Amino acid sequence: MLVLAACQLPSGVVPGPASQSAGAPTGAASIAPSTPGCGQVVTKDFLLAQDLTCSGDALVVGADGITIDLGGRTLTGPGKGQRNWPNPNLDSVGVKLQGRSHVTLRNGSISAFSTGILLDKSQQILVDGITSALSYYGIYLNESTTSIVKNMKIRRNTYGLHLQKSSDNQVLDSEMSQQEYASPGGYGVYFFNSQRNRLVGNTIASNLNWGIWFSDSKENVIFHNNVSGNSPQVSDNVGGNTWYDTGKKEGNYWADYTGADSDNDGIGDTPYAIGGPGQVVDPYPFVKTDGWGTKHSQPIDHYRAPEPKGRRDARLVALAGSGVLTASPTSDAAISEGVPASEIAIAPDDRTVYALSGDILRVMDAITGAVGSRRYQIEVPGVLAANRDGRHAIVVGPRGAVQVDTTQLEREGFNYSHQPRDVAPSWKHNQLFVSTDKGVDLFWLGKGGAVPYTIPLDGPGGALAMNRSGTRLYAVARGAGIIDVIDPEQYVVVDRIRTSSEAIALAVAPDDGTLYVASAEGVAAIDLGSHALRGATYLAGTPVDIGISPNGDQLYVAIDGPNERGIAVVSTTDLRESHFVRMEASPQRVLVASY
Repeated sequence: MLVLAACQLPSGVVPGPASQSAGAPTGAASIAPSTPGCGQVVTKDFLLAQDLTCSGDALVVGADGITIDLGGRTLTGPGKGQRNWPNPNLDSVGVKLQGRSHVTLRNGSISAFSTGILLDKSQQILVDGITSALSYYGIYLNESTTSIVKNMKIRRNTYGLHLQKSSDNQVLDSEMSQQEYASPGGYGVYFFNSQRNRLVGNTIASNLNWGIWFSDSKENVIFHNNVSGNSPQVSDNVGGNTWYDTGKKEGNYWADYTGADSDNDGIGDTPYAIGGPGQVVDPYPFVKTDGWGTKHSQPIDHYRAPEPKGRRDARLVALAGSGVLTASPTSDAAISEGVPASEIAIAPDDRTVYALSGDILRVMDAITGAVGSRRYQIEVPGVLAANRDGRHAIVVGPRGAVQVDTTQLEREGFNYSHQPRDVAPSWKHNQLFVSTDKGVDLFWLGKGGAVPYTIPLDGPGGALAMNRSGTRLYAVARGAGIIDVIDPEQYVVVDRIRTSSEAIALAVAPDDGTLYVASAEGVAAIDLGSHALRGATYLAGTPVDIGISPNGDQLYVAIDGPNERGIAVVSTTDLRESHFVRMEASPQRVLVASY
């Protein structure tokens, strides 16, 4: 059972109700109301006497152990300011706490600042009964610990509640709703690299992007929250979080839960799947809003943890010549599937293949070879990718982009004008990373399409590879002998891997621990913890692409050479070639399907 460090309230503080009328709050009658100037540094207990409108910061907390009561009044700022993701936006701040402890902020409204409330390197802070709206960040906790945020209404910001490297905090009985989309943005709750926090009793609703997004955040506990109307509801990219009360076996209410409650105990009979590569569930989802307050019996525990996944078999899917070929890793030669293609991509189910030929998109099952009867017309040429939502195929080219819903006869066009080298879909289903000569574009698939930001590289962009958890994007900087390591949440290069020759293609091990680099010299294995070279091998012919088995034990290297064309099967243990699958035509891509 997870033990959370206790969050202590500031000394002598009695939390007030979610809202109070203007004037002296209960328990603070001795504080004389004050009318501050904008940017005033507050060093003693303080009660706001009237509304305050500022062109910069409103209040700056300058002492520990004090109470700031807004008296039901409103602080209004100059607007959201410039986009400063992912750092705290300091263009203007409603209430700023930096390096503070044992402070209470309560009872009022904050509107239209770059950051409504900032807790920066602070601890044991109580924020109670505040409405924070129309700011870039509603409330931002940066490297702050052991604090409590409760009874808040966080509405119509770009980001609602943001925790950045902040641990052992509690977010209780608050509302995070209607955050407005700006790319990036539109999140109700966003946790980055934050551990051991509690998210309990909240309403997270109608945010234009994710309701709850956890990135590189573990050991958090989330239960008794109402989550509805977000698009999508939730994503957890690494797992390791607990999505229920371990003692009571009670989870959250998810408005899109479709399971049954056959025993009428208020809790669904089947788990609710938490989106994202963390591959976790809420095993005890409620079937009604606030179900924990109305149930009258102990829930019947239907949940059984899934059996560990067994070893999966692989099937190779190659683009060679002008068509799709498939083979077992033990086959002597690949066979043609009779599906014309100039581009191929594989969906997240690891078996649905999208094949683009000219302006026609086809859908094929890599395991059975069956080809769907539908044909989708694509107006723009470009690079083909599979969205991680499992439904959409996307073509990105210098004359625009088209996304096709392969479950229906629907498509959507977007503006785009750069020449793509490679495409890596984000775990955020409405974003792609596109490698170009100018870097890596963050391409937003919404409202006609946009590139709000280009991540600079150490050279023109080349091949891309995303690790399975979605926490790192590896981008070849052509001509520099460098693979740039990108944090796809922060949109910055956080590390660099130097190579002896220019990388042509990349593959990341399923456990995210090793990067395999194909170059004209062969294949190298690089430890992603230390960046040490684990081994290298030379292959007859030139590698043009590389894939990895679902079990992580084999590499599949597409080879084009004067004497050999096909796929080399290489053991990841010793990087020795164990088999070769021949092809009549030169391979251009290799994908790995599994079952």
